[in-house]
Amino acid sequence: MTGNEPVAAGGTEGTAAAERALAYLADLARFGARPGLERIAYLAERLGNPHRAFRSVHVAGTNGKGSTATAVAAALRAAGARVGLYTSPHLIRFHERIQVDGEPIDDESLAAGVERIRPWAEEAAADPAVGRPTQFEVGTALAFDHFARKGVEWAVLEVGLGGRWDATNLVTPELSVITPIGHDHVEVLGGSLEAIAAEKAGIIKPGRPVVLAPQPPGALEVLEARAAEMGSPVERVAEGPSGEAFTYRLLDASLAGTRFRLETPWRTSLELELPLAGPHQAANGATAAAAVLLLAPELAAGAGPPAGAPSPNEPAGRRALDEAAARWLAEGWRGLRWPGRLEVLRGERVILDGAHNPEGAQALARALVSLFPSSPRGGAVPGPDPGVPALFLVFGCLSDKAVEPMLQALAPLAAGVVATRPRESRTPPAAPASLAALAGRFTERVWSADDALDALRLADGLRGPRDWICVCGSLYLVGEVKARLGAGEVWFRGRSAGKAREV
Repeated sequence: MTGNEPVAAGGTEGTAAAERALAYLADLARFGARPGLERIAYLAERLGNPHRAFRSVHVAGTNGKGSTATAVAAALRAAGARVGLYTSPHLIRFHERIQVDGEPIDDESLAAGVERIRPWAEEAAADPAVGRPTQFEVGTALAFDHFARKGVEWAVLEVGLGGRWDATNLVTPELSVITPIGHDHVEVLGGSLEAIAAEKAGIIKPGRPVVLAPQPPGALEVLEARAAEMGSPVERVAEGPSGEAFTYRLLDASLAGTRFRLETPWRTSLELELPLAGPHQAANGATAAAAVLLLAPELAAGAGPPAGAPSPNEPAGRRALDEAAARWLAEGWRGLRWPGRLEVLRGERVILDGAHNPEGAQALARALVSLFPSSPRGGAVPGPDPGVPALFLVFGCLSDKAVEPMLQALAPLAAGVVATRPRESRTPPAAPASLAALAGRFTERVWSADDALDALRLADGLRGPRDWICVCGSLYLVGEVKARLGAGEVWFRGRSAGKAREV
């Protein structure tokens, strides 16, 4: 995400060449991120500017941008396009970041791509006017090159950090999307929402439309001012009724997914279901759907309109486009998955969620409240009724995060908090004992464990048969848990909690 990421969390199987490529990418993590597009431009030029070989949708924001990007990509595929998707960070394998039609980049392509890029990256490092490309910049060049070689027609590109100086900002997209802005990476982007919004607004390109998800007022003003400066049409998405161009209304939210109704500027109404859990996914789904609806004329033109079809500029033509877009959205979203975001481990009462900033933690808290409505406190805290499911948190985060507001949002909902840490991360993790002490301000029952699976085992031993565990606070923690369980490390009721200790 920031050019300083571990690349093989949980281990990576593959060819020796792919292992060497991953080792090279991991080594680049030693060099910190620096603002500027000159390094990605240098690499792209030597690769033949592959980012110009496809159309793109560029997605920035603080929360929900991965879910939104994935939802847009799925609908574009359903419309018949060959689609690339670039996201970060990965949960388990670096390959996850670069996908074509839902398939991660293979070992051979990854190794060959890095082999092509590496000499130019070293050439750039030796040139004082350019400088050494970061891990994220090399990864972005790899994605551009892979997409061009695979004949991608549309690429959905998620910004790694900020927007203005992010390597993905080399593209001139058909459409930009900015998801809700909140407080994250404040040491780089600025401490106010307005400062953060100014960095995100850097992806808005002259004359190219931008879809704005629901935004806090200060951020919205900055984004709209930038769009006006660029002459870029703005399409706002809001929870309705609000008078905005696209308005949505949540109909139902469960662990199986989120159902909502979207009203369009053309007075059409779509009922849509996104199979991602949490009420906040209605905003993400509505934003993704708005993007697809705005791109519908181009997508339909690519497929070729049926004989005698009305013009898209006529009401009947617009209705036909909306009907087509509704089909693409329904088909593309059927079975859609975005791991690590309110993900339920199969066969277990365990939720994994990578929320790692205050706004993300608040969204997770609202989701947990909605998923445990029978609790006497409106959340998961057990009451006198033993039949009410309780929730235990396994929480770990990085040391540069705003920990207190995250725990303030989540800890009061829990019957207990087990603080832990991920093994690998871009910056040092917060110490479990310190997290536990902080969590103790908001809930009475707190433990700590230095190992993530020890923490999971402890929480499992504490809960009753109807109770749930939520692993949260960091995508690195979530990725580690997924990787270690997937690699066969076991945890089960009654197993020793190892070095876990109550605080």
